[in-house]
Amino acid sequence: LVVLAQTTLKIGPFGLDIHTLAYAGAAVILGFQMILFAVFTKLLGQRDGWLPRDLRLERIISASSLELGLVIGLLLFVAGIVLTLGALGTWSAVDFGSLDPRVTMRWVVPAVTAISLGGEIVLGSFFLEALRMSAAPLPVAQTERNPLQAGDA
Repeated sequence: LVVLAQTTLKIGPFGLDIHTLAYAGAAVILGFQMILFAVFTKLLGQRDGWLPRDLRLERIISASSLELGLVIGLLLFVAGIVLTLGALGTWSAVDFGSLDPRVTMRWVVPAVTAISLGGEIVLGSFFLEALRMSAAPLPVAQTERNPLQAGDA
């Protein structure tokens, strides 16, 4: 992604350009979502007792915090905004007229990728914090009736 954001990459007879850059950005986002899904699922499984403890994962999770996730997510989001401003600068340089996609997409794809990853990290950090909380159900007051209880016909 970093190399393709700067130039066309030649590998033998093949030239990887902005189309590959777009797919690389999508792959980064999807790959990160897969990692989050795996971590969250494993944590739920460990917490609920249907998966064995993974001490390595527990060490990694204990080293992270909601605040760290918020800072990293915000930094990535801001980096995406800065790249977006760079794209606007290239557009401004041609008096907001026609653009060369090979130039513009080298700004836009990394910007969108950074903004998306920043948002994913922020949301993932909140969900991770929720998973760290107790799984105990909230108490229901004795005077409240559950309308879905059996025998309420």
